[in-house]
Amino acid sequence: STQDTPIAYNVITKNDPSMQVGTEKVSVQGKDGVMQTTKLVRRTGSKVTFSNTIVSFVKTAPTNEVILIGTQPAASQSSSQSSSSSSSSSSSSSASSSSSQASSSSIGTTQAVGSPQKIAQQMLEEHGWGAEQFTCLVELWQKESGWSVTAENPSGAYGIPQALPGSKMGPGWQTSATVQISWGLEYIATRYGTPCGAWAHEVADNWY
Repeated sequence: STQDTPIAYNVITKNDPSMQVGTEKVSVQGKDGVMQTTKLVRRTGSKVTFSNTIVSFVKTAPTNEVILIGTQPAASQSSSQSSSSSSSSSSSSSASSSSSQASSSSIGTTQAVGSPQKIAQQMLEEHGWGAEQFTCLVELWQKESGWSVTAENPSGAYGIPQALPGSKMGPGWQTSATVQISWGLEYIATRYGTPCGAWAHEVADNWY
């Protein structure tokens, strides 16, 4: 038997300097994806005597909702120019953080949906990866597995990171989101450096 189940979409917020502070708009409408699961089921009468998942894969990846947040200051703030000379000394200190803000504003920041994503978000912080890296990871594993612990591609790749074979993720690999995510992040760090590096490869070549 074959069953389709929804894959929840995420909401990504991006700063937009062309829009005024205090304004926001939805630039991409979110839409759930579809996870297709095929099981071998045996019945005796109306009673199921055997059920085994053959494949469970992403039929359609979710379309994440994108919300633009205005960052353009109001035009009436001309009075602030008189204080520009005094504030110039602090501009250098903020410059170091501007680059990270720029990358996160172009890629966006994402709210975690579901327990596996929350686990991953915490692990990313331990790697020293910021909000933009989490956004890339969300999109990568949405497409690969729908963030499903039991996702099983026809090729045999398994779990959230789609390891092949799944057993190389270590003890608990079949059911533990923590085990799967930990392995997946180490794989990404070793092979691509960052989740955004892995996502760029996925977009270009349809695998990572």
